[in-house]
Amino acid sequence: QGAIGDCFFIGALSALACSKRASLKPIQRLFIFADTKYGIYAVMLYKNGGWTWVIIDEWIAVEQDAQGSTWPQYAQPGTEPELWPMLLEKAYAKVHFCWDSIDGGWARCALEDLTGGNAYTLDLAKKHRSTFGTTPERLQALFDNPLAILSCSVGWHIEDRGGAGRAGEQGTIGGLFKGHAYSIVNVKTCSDGQAFVQVRNPWGNGAEWTGAYSDKSREWDRHPLHQRELRPEQREDGVFWMKWEDFRAVFTDIDVVEFFPYDDVVFSFFGAAPARDFVERNVFIVKADRPCHGVFTVAQEDPLCSKDHARRKRGKFKGMMLSVFRLRRLPTAFRELEDCFGEKVQTEPCSGRTLFQRFDFEAGHYAVVPRMRHATGIGYYLRLVVPPTAEISMWQWDEANKVQDTRLAQQLAAQVPVVAPVGAGPARIGVEAPAAGGVSEAAIEGFGIPDRAKLQRMCQKVFLAVDGAREGSLDREQGLAALKLFMTRLPKIIRSFDVAYQRVGKGLLGPMEFRELVDRTLESLFTE
Repeated sequence: QGAIGDCFFIGALSALACSKRASLKPIQRLFIFADTKYGIYAVMLYKNGGWTWVIIDEWIAVEQDAQGSTWPQYAQPGTEPELWPMLLEKAYAKVHFCWDSIDGGWARCALEDLTGGNAYTLDLAKKHRSTFGTTPERLQALFDNPLAILSCSVGWHIEDRGGAGRAGEQGTIGGLFKGHAYSIVNVKTCSDGQAFVQVRNPWGNGAEWTGAYSDKSREWDRHPLHQRELRPEQREDGVFWMKWEDFRAVFTDIDVVEFFPYDDVVFSFFGAAPARDFVERNVFIVKADRPCHGVFTVAQEDPLCSKDHARRKRGKFKGMMLSVFRLRRLPTAFRELEDCFGEKVQTEPCSGRTLFQRFDFEAGHYAVVPRMRHATGIGYYLRLVVPPTAEISMWQWDEANKVQDTRLAQQLAAQVPVVAPVGAGPARIGVEAPAAGGVSEAAIEGFGIPDRAKLQRMCQKVFLAVDGAREGSLDREQGLAALKLFMTRLPKIIRSFDVAYQRVGKGLLGPMEFRELVDRTLESLFTE
């Protein structure tokens, strides 16, 4: 972190870079274009319900002292010669119009902007003390979720101490700072049962925890088992370990974002809050052909994206809720809709930017109503995310002729060229998957499959055939059965499957992992 108070963003970047699912390339995928010869980059960020492309150059603001030493003014590389943090920070400032707009913020918002996921805050001191603040197992499970990223900050109940941070953060216990975002990079329980949390300060220097199990703490010598299993690095790099008991007492605010597999289907609708909630343009209908799960999201327009600087600095979010009604039947007239309401699910009131609700659908119709308080005219978006195996359709009541459904979404997605994550050197938009190591079109045709879109449809049908319980995931044996069903009578199938399975990763296979498993197995068969 440099001369501006965007620790919330730098901390979110640091946490994202430590993602457990490296194959998802959560940082690389944000760079959709790079031309190092001319210094032009394109970055995508999730703002106001969609991925926004931001074009930047490679010019970085610098500072210089009296001796002539020069260094970046804002985000700065650590021990490695890396450029990507500075570029992403510059893109984040540009999408919000200026650097001043990101001088202070919330890590959960930055995590949503970087992943398109849903973020929430755990309060270990009060609200979630009994569920997440007593034992480390719940936090461990969150950290082990490959689609979850965690950030943390010191609770405001901690006593102030002397000193101040780079952007005015208040010094407190053990060398830590209030009003400052840290990232959680590891959670681990040693063989003797003692749990630890590894935390990173985005300043990347010696401003670390100075209590028990800090870098130079005697506890490491007293407990060689912990030193052997945790392998701490005694460097002033901002990274430190804490006992679970110390961590939960100090870092009581945990920001979590859970993002979605890249092949999930997304329904998005945009509108402006009406004076009354229950009007035709503010009611959305969902039709589920069979049971599945999904996640609803309602978010208000971010004032930080306003061209009006005063609104960016002083804009506030309105109160909102989301109501989902099971319909006993779908009426033909809007005036009859309320008479058809059955079971109701409603979120708690929220005064932040985003709220979300996980939902289990049974076959039938549902009415979805975003509810804003004293917010007439405020822009919002409503989003529903479902697995690719779902059979869902959704529409706005007064635009029933504009139905969105999972089948149409997948057909449209198959027509969009794959954009490979940018690596080193120049890259072009629209690079097809083979450039990233996937199976070639020639290999697909060699197995009698006409095109990549047909391959995707075949994968989905096989997945559904084997996933009879509709759990949305396959274990190893089910994955092998699905692959046998997909490619029977190939003598090398078992050997190629084992090679591909080791490359994809052990454990349960979701639809996306199964698609990658088929891809890599085909590649192995074709090149062997």
